[in-house]
Amino acid sequence: MTKWDFVRELQKRLNDLPQPEINRYVDEYLDRIEWNIRCGMTEERAVEECGTMDEIERRIRGQQYRPRGPIAFLRRKVPFFRRLRPWQIVLIAVGCLVLLSPVTGVLGATLAITIASLAIGFAVLLAVGIILLALLAAGAAIALGGLWTVIGSPFAMASEGIWYGLFSLGMGLFALGGGCLLCWAAIRLTVWTVHTLRNLWRSLRNRLKGRRRPA
Repeated sequence: MTKWDFVRELQKRLNDLPQPEINRYVDEYLDRIEWNIRCGMTEERAVEECGTMDEIERRIRGQQYRPRGPIAFLRRKVPFFRRLRPWQIVLIAVGCLVLLSPVTGVLGATLAITIASLAIGFAVLLAVGIILLALLAAGAAIALGGLWTVIGSPFAMASEGIWYGLFSLGMGLFALGGGCLLCWAAIRLTVWTVHTLRNLWRSLRNRLKGRRRPA
């Protein structure tokens, strides 16, 4: 096939395109053929290097403008929508949204309730943790203060008198015992809280597993 036979065949296959587009593709392939000839190929070989006419036509058609957007996407992917007009596709989409609105509303409400419950639970756990930490710190501070008072009671006896020293010793022992008791209570409350949360989590997990089991 000569290059002019190639041009006539290409123009014939692309006759449905605008003339400027046809001229652009013809000039492009003519330039390619001329370049192949200058590189030492024969005219027939230069034409063959461009590919078959079917391949060239598919290549050119693939470069043409494709409408974009959801309607064009549906028409390309779903054969049913190719027979419908755009307003019919929009009407079907609106109808689906109307029919599914109760379902989406229930799902949205369920999701909002779940997120709110998780947020409340996290806030409660954080508050309980802060309270337990504060109790533990207060107990440790009181116990250390009492220990310091007990250690300083002999010096108080020597400087202020025996009765003042005994009073300091008693108050120190009382503070030391109260602080240790408060620390013990804070630790026990922490253990109880962790144990309760673990049992609640196991119960919830077992219920979820029971619902997933087939009847």
